[in-house]
Amino acid sequence: MTFWPKIRAVSTLSHLLHRILRAERPTRRDAILLMALDIATIGVSVASPYLLKSVVDSMTLHAVAIMDLAARVSLYVLSWTLSGWVSYLRLGISLRLINRLTERLALDAATGAAPRLATAEQSDSGDVQGALERLPYSLALIVDGLLGRLTPLTLQAVSAVLLMSRLVPWRYGGVLLTTLALFLIVSTLGHVRQGRLSGAAHQAASAVSSRLADVLRNARRVVVNSALSFEISALSNLYGARRQADAQMTRALLLLSAAQYLLMGSGLLALMLMAALDVASGRLSLGDFVLIQAYTLTLIAPLNGLGLVLAQAGPALVNLDAVLKWSKPANAKCADRTVSPPQGAGRLEVRDLAVTYPNGQCALRRITFSLAPRAFVVIVGASGAGKSSLAKAIAGLVPLSGGEARVEGVRVEALPSEARWRWVMYAPQTITLFDRSLLDNALYPPTNLTERNLISWLARWRFAPDAQIDLSARVGEQGARLSGGQIQKLELARLMGVESSLLVLDESTSALDTASEAKVLAALASRKRASTLIMVTHRRAIAEMADQVVFLEAGELTAIGAHSALWARLSSYRALWGEP
Repeated sequence: MTFWPKIRAVSTLSHLLHRILRAERPTRRDAILLMALDIATIGVSVASPYLLKSVVDSMTLHAVAIMDLAARVSLYVLSWTLSGWVSYLRLGISLRLINRLTERLALDAATGAAPRLATAEQSDSGDVQGALERLPYSLALIVDGLLGRLTPLTLQAVSAVLLMSRLVPWRYGGVLLTTLALFLIVSTLGHVRQGRLSGAAHQAASAVSSRLADVLRNARRVVVNSALSFEISALSNLYGARRQADAQMTRALLLLSAAQYLLMGSGLLALMLMAALDVASGRLSLGDFVLIQAYTLTLIAPLNGLGLVLAQAGPALVNLDAVLKWSKPANAKCADRTVSPPQGAGRLEVRDLAVTYPNGQCALRRITFSLAPRAFVVIVGASGAGKSSLAKAIAGLVPLSGGEARVEGVRVEALPSEARWRWVMYAPQTITLFDRSLLDNALYPPTNLTERNLISWLARWRFAPDAQIDLSARVGEQGARLSGGQIQKLELARLMGVESSLLVLDESTSALDTASEAKVLAALASRKRASTLIMVTHRRAIAEMADQVVFLEAGELTAIGAHSALWARLSSYRALWGEP
């Protein structure tokens, strides 16, 4: 049996507390208010049984002042009333704190996860989305359940035992302390296993979220391939695995709670029998009996629900740990925020660049070349030669296993992600649009394109030759309501307004007809003063237009030069275009 889940839980809680301490002033203020209310609650809980004892003791006196008795009763009722009122006050502050923490952690996780998703370090966005959806519930269990009940209960137990040892014989405090200690030991041992099962349940839930999001996101592909029953069957299997994981976690919880209830019941029985016998023999007053009973119930009764809180906190801690992990910025230590953005088209230098993917696939091997500013360059090669990998590596979108790419002398890896577009802008092979309007997608940052220029470019490129362009029309999820050519035209129009030193297009004109592609290339060529243009292509006509051609074979640079020169001296280059 390993104690790693417990160590991990402590680390996650420590990280959360650290984030609270470093948060904005309103968040820290709410955390301090909650702490103050917890301390007040402990004070009231400890004082209330003593006040009840004083009421009972005064009632047993032969001569008791009515005003004195009324005052004691009033103080006891006031303490009970304050305890209930404070719990409601705490609820409102706790909800506000949880909302603020959820917002901050979710934004930080999105900020940290997005670059990882973009660079393929984290390939499944379903895990991120599922964890963020569960974050408010997880924080509620941790803040209100774990921190809001376990910590105050521990302090309350210590205070009660110390006070009991001064008011009644020490053996009562000893029995209560022993019961609490055994409860803690049993709970710790049980929750080590519970933590492991919680992790398995979290993974099963993430698998369901990821697959479901994938199916819904690609509904057209599923339906077109008549694969709906296949996907539903796969989802059913994942739900079954999730049920099994939850059932294992529930069985462990039932066994643990049975042990906890048996232990608490035994402790309560021992204390009540001891107190009843001592009262009957005159060794203990009736007020002392009430005091023991009140303290015992005050401490043991909350333990009834604490086991459930601890069990539920297991998955919550696992989920929170995942969110905190994604909150760590990618390559933060490499970012150089002091460099000044380049002006106009930039020079590209690639030195010994290598890319090896996590699965062991070597995509690029020691690629070295340089491109002059304002050049029009194409990257060509057979499928699998490494064209897209090279384009992404130049744009800083895949982790390098060796070498570097520099734009105007600055390493792309060292550029802050929020300003990288000034040096290099990348358009992927498959362009995905937001489910927003045409205008929102076309004017998406960092473009400075105007609505007037947008209409002009789309009309020139025959975006909708038989209809008026409605810029307010929504494009659907991933641009599902547009054709492949329309998606590329919309994205290329957006890029016409992006002032980047290096523009990398990964087959971004592949869905265009010949006439539209010629117009787009002419428009891009007119930007030579603004950007050095690099295109990945399979089309010979584009290679013939380029200033230089980068020819890749099996992840290696075979040659770089003008199309005519490569055609004259390389049979493998001619074979690429189907010529001997």
